[in-house]
Amino acid sequence: MSMFAQLFGQKKKTVQEMQREWKSNLRSEKRKLDKQIRNIQTAEKKTQAEVKMAAKKGENEVVRLLAREMVQSRKAVSRCYAAQARLNSVMQELDRQVASLKLAGAMQSSSAMLQDMNRLVRVEEVSSTMMDMQREMMKAGIIQEQIDDAVDNVVGDDMDSDDADEEVNKIIDDVMSGALKGTNAPLTRLQQQKEEEATIIDAEETDLLEGRLNALKS
Repeated sequence: MSMFAQLFGQKKKTVQEMQREWKSNLRSEKRKLDKQIRNIQTAEKKTQAEVKMAAKKGENEVVRLLAREMVQSRKAVSRCYAAQARLNSVMQELDRQVASLKLAGAMQSSSAMLQDMNRLVRVEEVSSTMMDMQREMMKAGIIQEQIDDAVDNVVGDDMDSDDADEEVNKIIDDVMSGALKGTNAPLTRLQQQKEEEATIIDAEETDLLEGRLNALKS
């Protein structure tokens, strides 16, 4: 920084400079969300393996507990994808605002951007950056402060018990069905089968596994 800048402060940023900085930050947050999604999906694969192992041991409560974890993981991934879509929307609106400035010499407050920003500040993974950016955009006049935000429809994480149980049962069904399709015998006998018997399914043991699956869902 020059001596002049130190004494008198840096020159105020232009709207174009702020736009470039904001878009850089938005792209950075998108990359963070990509990493978060990959981490969650990797952890879910491990949880799926634990579900199958617990099912082999007949640990029904453990299976349901792990299935609930998977429900929460998939909801977290959905939140991240939704946040990425809103980040894209904000970047597009920034481009429109700068184009408007070039043509008309002024920018207009964007209600669409305000709604996206209000939702993004509620996403834990990006909330800190979005709060700082929201304040800067308010100062720049791109968005206006919204005092009463109660009307803003934000998708919550809460589900009633029936919906939650339905999601858990669906995951158990998907995981265990995949276990059956991917093997030629129930999980309890998988390591005991000879290679030449790979295409044979023991009907009685398959019925037993399916019975356990039904018990887990009851």
